[in-house]
Amino acid sequence: MDRKEDGGMTYRKAGVDIEAEGSAIRALVRQLTFKRQGWGSQADLEGHFTGLIDFGEWYLSMCTDGVGTKIRIAEAMGRYDTIGIDCMAMNVNDMICIGAEPLAFVDYIACENPTPELLSEVGKGLNAGAEMANVSLIGGETATLPDMVKGLDLAGTCLGAVRKGEILDSARVDVGDLIIGLPSSGLHSNGFTLVRRIIERSHLSLAYTMGDVLGIMRERAIRIPVRVEEEWGGSDVPLGEVLLEPTRIYVRDLIRLLGRIDRSSIKGIANITGGGLRNICRLRHDIRYSVEDPLEVHPVFELLQVLGGVDDHEMYQTFNMGMGMSIICHPEASDDVLDVLGDTSAKVVGRVIEGTGVGSSKGVYYVGYV
Repeated sequence: MDRKEDGGMTYRKAGVDIEAEGSAIRALVRQLTFKRQGWGSQADLEGHFTGLIDFGEWYLSMCTDGVGTKIRIAEAMGRYDTIGIDCMAMNVNDMICIGAEPLAFVDYIACENPTPELLSEVGKGLNAGAEMANVSLIGGETATLPDMVKGLDLAGTCLGAVRKGEILDSARVDVGDLIIGLPSSGLHSNGFTLVRRIIERSHLSLAYTMGDVLGIMRERAIRIPVRVEEEWGGSDVPLGEVLLEPTRIYVRDLIRLLGRIDRSSIKGIANITGGGLRNICRLRHDIRYSVEDPLEVHPVFELLQVLGGVDDHEMYQTFNMGMGMSIICHPEASDDVLDVLGDTSAKVVGRVIEGTGVGSSKGVYYVGYV
């Protein structure tokens, strides 16, 4: 089993080097120098999760993303009716971070061998995700690429809009602001290369029930975290189904929030995806985000951490760890934000302080962002 010197598996050794990927992306971006001038030009905004186009009194917003290797779990389980929700979520959850309302979506499906049964199941998930986000599916593209794609790849692009005076400009984030965390539904759609390596090297089948998985851990004298036992002890839910739990879509919750509270009190919103907590640093990266009282870690992360021997630092820089979205707000607005959200699991998890980077209450800090 690929592990660090202290015995833990890492995302890099599983095949994904976040730092190298970031360096490659920066090399790409340096070449993208052309910008349209005049009407319809690109708007420059620091700390955004989506692109912006100047459109008179409005900004149009566009972003694109895919499901990633979570699809390999779907293929192994022969279940494709949820990955469309993940595809939708990865896009609309980014767009809402600047206060733009997602309006329309197009998908791109690349297949080795498209069949009516396969695409029908993918379509069910896309339609469910569209309803959750209140987005119209206005088109897409399906490509049959047997020489390039083995199995299936799914991605999409979202279009949205926000009035210029209502955009969430994260440059206003300041020392003293509070960080509110919204719970995730589980893994969402990030870190699955590491997830799959952990499962493979633990010699577990995705078809095993969670009760079976815990029984095998006992036989191997692997410590079972209390909350993992409480969640799945004796459960007949397959391991693969737990891993396929769809990404939570936050759009309706946040649209309601932004419609009922003074937007000036919301300094920024960060979608916690690949790179974990470091995503918060996109908002403004010359201050520190101190997560002093994090949300309860979802049991799936505790399970994977024990099975893979993954250390805290690696877990927090790879996964959402139970917090799928964060809101930075003025201290005096935090109670109102929580009241409007109405999510009993959401809470103030920390505050903005002097310094740089982001950290957990475990003392794990990161410099820079992804």
